[in-house]
Amino acid sequence: MQKQVHVNAYVKKDGTQVKEHFRNIESNSLTNYEYQNNPINEQSQNLSENNSIGDTFSKIGEVLKTVLVIGEELAPIALEIYQAMKKDNNSKQNIEYLKPQFDTQIKRFDTQVEQIKYDVDNSVTNLVNTKNQQEYSEKYKKLEKLWQTYQQVSNLLNRIKIYAKNCDYKQVATELENFTNENLAQINNINSSNKVEDKMTLDEKLINILGKAASPKMKVAGANLQNAMNDFEYAKKNKHAYILNSRKEILNTELNNLMDNVGIPQDARGVVYDNNSEQSQLLWQSTEIQDFVKNNLQDLISGKTEKVYDIEFIVKGNLEGLDNFLGLQHCKLYNPYITSNGYFMGIIVDYYDFEKRKYTGDIEKDAFIYINNWGYSLQQKEYLENQFNIYILLEKLW
Repeated sequence: MQKQVHVNAYVKKDGTQVKEHFRNIESNSLTNYEYQNNPINEQSQNLSENNSIGDTFSKIGEVLKTVLVIGEELAPIALEIYQAMKKDNNSKQNIEYLKPQFDTQIKRFDTQVEQIKYDVDNSVTNLVNTKNQQEYSEKYKKLEKLWQTYQQVSNLLNRIKIYAKNCDYKQVATELENFTNENLAQINNINSSNKVEDKMTLDEKLINILGKAASPKMKVAGANLQNAMNDFEYAKKNKHAYILNSRKEILNTELNNLMDNVGIPQDARGVVYDNNSEQSQLLWQSTEIQDFVKNNLQDLISGKTEKVYDIEFIVKGNLEGLDNFLGLQHCKLYNPYITSNGYFMGIIVDYYDFEKRKYTGDIEKDAFIYINNWGYSLQQKEYLENQFNIYILLEKLW
């Protein structure tokens, strides 16, 4: 996939001056999305798409599934090493071939244990900041379960390492097989009990059905809904969308300050849509952004614009703009400007966070408020994740 990225003027270490320009790069992930003065990062920085495992309190099943997959792959390797050690001929050669595979799986195991510990720490912070007594009690129970999972998996890994150090690979395989058999039923229970639809009220289920039906047609609102409800379901399938597991992956200080002001938590997850995404293209073509460019054209050209502007997407009489309204409504436009080459550059920042609203008595307005309050209700029940969305706008004006 080819991307066009903007590079500001800069001076190399050898003193060579490089003029402002655009550069085409081939990339299908943010791993290669590097350039000077990145609008997301203040320095050249790899933003790699990491595998997401779910929000803080719904990761138990996913972590256990990953560990079981590792165990199913690791147990046969351990058995082969054990059998090779019993043979008189070619045992050393076989072990030298199998040992790197074993070590690779152990490293994957280590990563999962670190992930669970990270989730536990975040859960503790979340619990401490919870004021509602009932909510506190529910979160405490979930944290307790997460901690038990951490201890179980961590202890298993330690035992395996000890057995491997003592060359007791048969016991390694036995431990893994026992762990797999014991936890398959638990994973099935976790997955079945976490079905969002099973916990919704009748009204919530009806809106959810409508949302699923409309999602494919509403590229902005639909993508946000799918990502927030199903662990970045849309973003994982979109080559122009990049998942960030926390704001720590954003190095731009000014952008982080803006996100602080918006009220986006440091540990919030989110998605970056590049300028070639349908989402960024649709937002660029919106009346609100086009009007902004027209009304601020001279300031954009001269560089006299503010760092941040409030943008509000509204629904017109013929329902034009409904997608942007339901997906964003109130958002921020960060650092808009026009380059010397005639390109408009800007970043739209939004937090997928619903606030409960009062009904007005106006049928049309209350229909939208009803949808909004549906989102609020689901987020209160932790069925919708509070995620941030960043849209890169980069369009040729002349």
